[in-house]
Amino acid sequence: CPMNPLYQAICPLWKLDKYGANIAFSGYWKDANNKEEYLSKNVFLPDINNERAAKNATYKANMLRLERYVLVEATVDTMLVPRETSHHGFWDWGDEWGHVVPLEASAGFEGDWIGLRTLAATGRLEKLTFSGDHLRFTSEWWTKNILPVFAGDGGRKLPEAAMGIPSAISAEA
Repeated sequence: CPMNPLYQAICPLWKLDKYGANIAFSGYWKDANNKEEYLSKNVFLPDINNERAAKNATYKANMLRLERYVLVEATVDTMLVPRETSHHGFWDWGDEWGHVVPLEASAGFEGDWIGLRTLAATGRLEKLTFSGDHLRFTSEWWTKNILPVFAGDGGRKLPEAAMGIPSAISAEA
């Protein structure tokens, strides 16, 4: 369980039925030591990642409609374990707490199950990191790295108007 007081309090109950507990992170749980149970009992993650034998072509088609898919990893994440899951990385099956398989070496990437290989090949997959804990980035980091994505500026330069700078002032500078 994540090293968070709230999760530590409910973790004993969750462990009774990891995939069936009515707790938000149950759908995100992936037991690296039991692939069959994960695929059969988790109702969310293996489905959305197209990890089951029957692939959902709509998931891949929808991902490929994205202009850009940005993944953000906190380098000292205490919520996501392993932290590389934010970049679609995960432990080798049967090797929990061991070797993390990066996205590019995963079966899902190699098989392009949800279009991540295609997004990467077309320059639309971006993997970012920041020094900090889960979702604890600074507003400066957010402004520099994330807002340009929403502004549609692949060059990472925000227009002055998006930063709240009137054009008359920016023209004088």
